[in-house]
Amino acid sequence: LEIAGVVELRKGRSGGAFITHGNPQAVSDSMADMLRLGQVSWSDLTEARIWIEEVIVRVACERATDADIAALDANIADAMRHFESGDRRLKTEAMIEFHNILARATGNPVLVVMTRTLTDMLRHFAERLSPESTRAVFRSRRRFMSAFAARDVETAVKEMEENLIRVHRLYLRIARSREIAAKRRV
Repeated sequence: LEIAGVVELRKGRSGGAFITHGNPQAVSDSMADMLRLGQVSWSDLTEARIWIEEVIVRVACERATDADIAALDANIADAMRHFESGDRRLKTEAMIEFHNILARATGNPVLVVMTRTLTDMLRHFAERLSPESTRAVFRSRRRFMSAFAARDVETAVKEMEENLIRVHRLYLRIARSREIAAKRRV
């Protein structure tokens, strides 16, 4: 329970086991371990992200405030700055954070925790591979934001799904090419 973040153990005379507010990072760490150990595949992760992101986009389209839209736009601008400066790692971090900002726009803490768990797993996978280095994701984000700001739910959902599938395929290609290169070195 302590490792799961449910209970905090304190030493001393006034110590004992105390219920905490929970630790969402414990869930993320556990899921990332499952990914590392092969109990969860990249395809499993993408499939779950597509399903969950659809709900998030639908709810956020309805509930997002002007401040939420501004935060998403600022995130895209930040990611573009990192991309243009050649810092692919920070660009990838910003692109991943976009999904967490979007989840917060729903106002639903469960969706926020679920998204954080999935993006932490994605971060683990992205760190193992070279960050993608194309502008395609920015074009997709602009199309998404245009639909999202207009509250065009169906177009926003479709754009998000297509982008997640594109990124999934890109990372699979990168992973396969690394596997082939590693086998050649052996």
